[in-house]
Amino acid sequence: MLKVLVVIPYHLNRYTHGNAIRIKQMVRILKENGVEVRLLTYDLPWIRNGDHYSYSVKMEIILAAVFSRILFNLPIFDLACATLSPIRLFKKKLMKIVEDEAIDIVQVENLWPLPPILDSIGGALPIIVTLHDVYSDRYSELIEYTSRCPKVLSNRLVKIVNRIELEYLNKVNIAVCLTEADRARYANMGVEEDKLKVIPGAVDVEKIKPQKPNPILRRKHGLRREDLILFFVGSMMYQNKKAIDDMARYILPKLLKRSSNIKLLIAGSISKYAEKRGYSKNLPIIPLGYVEDLNQYYAIADIVVIPTLLGTGFKTKTLEAMAAGKPVVCTRKAVRGMGVLNWKNIVVCEDFREMIDAILFLRERREMIERIGKNARITAEKYDLCQVFKEYLTLYENLKA
Repeated sequence: MLKVLVVIPYHLNRYTHGNAIRIKQMVRILKENGVEVRLLTYDLPWIRNGDHYSYSVKMEIILAAVFSRILFNLPIFDLACATLSPIRLFKKKLMKIVEDEAIDIVQVENLWPLPPILDSIGGALPIIVTLHDVYSDRYSELIEYTSRCPKVLSNRLVKIVNRIELEYLNKVNIAVCLTEADRARYANMGVEEDKLKVIPGAVDVEKIKPQKPNPILRRKHGLRREDLILFFVGSMMYQNKKAIDDMARYILPKLLKRSSNIKLLIAGSISKYAEKRGYSKNLPIIPLGYVEDLNQYYAIADIVVIPTLLGTGFKTKTLEAMAAGKPVVCTRKAVRGMGVLNWKNIVVCEDFREMIDAILFLRERREMIERIGKNARITAEKYDLCQVFKEYLTLYENLKA
């Protein structure tokens, strides 16, 4: 039986963002198809792990990251783990697991663990890496949006990330991108094209699916029959913070000037950000916090709004909303890597003005809301995780051959 060690730069039981969801789903599908999966994660020492292998990042890295945050509000934890010497003890743990478990393939879920892994085992085992983003592009966005560091320093850090990409991605056997755009971007950077593959995002179409709205839930949140219910789901990522800011400062106020009785529901950890910014006090925004069963909230929503302007990779939230049979009004960033047709199975807008017009247009056309939602569900079924993640099995077979 094939044994695969999956290495992740955070503890899965702590996170609910799109990349973590993808990894959890992928591991489940691999196990269901006869692959023995072992997990190795690393994170801060006080974050509790599950029942898999783990490594606690040493204080040297933590202190460097804290200092950078205090001085420049600069996020360097992941980059420090990829480059600083205290991660050397991680290498010893990795080698012991590989030997004790008789691992056949190492699969790395993220760019950051690659340097210590490749420096440890080199070409001794086949290595696959899943690139959830174009990391130098994402890091550049992240610094620009969140940091106050000098431009010369931010440029230097982005160059370091780019150097890691070029040096280490050309050493792996296979680099899996989530979108064709990301694959092309890495090829243009200089990563060997024959190493680059695309396995898109996926959704559990049996778990997330259309259902009838619950009138009790509507009453619980004070939603009236005449209200147009908008819905946004997200984790505490910088691109979601930007989306919430844009909705609260521009999109929702403009909508309310042209049409009353509009409510915005926000689910996920990003709802805490909306509360902290005070948006829910001055606008018809209802923060829900973490929601165990998103289906019930998709069911009472009329339109899912995703005004994402930042980020790379694949937007799982878009696919999940489509699987729930909801019309999604979004930006082009929100549909990267998806086979969609505008105004048939989704509504893609060029700017916020167009997004506002689209929402108000749909409000008066309930039959179009239902039609786009049904087509969205049909499209989402093509990304069923049971089929998408089997593509990893093909990669394993090719490597073993």
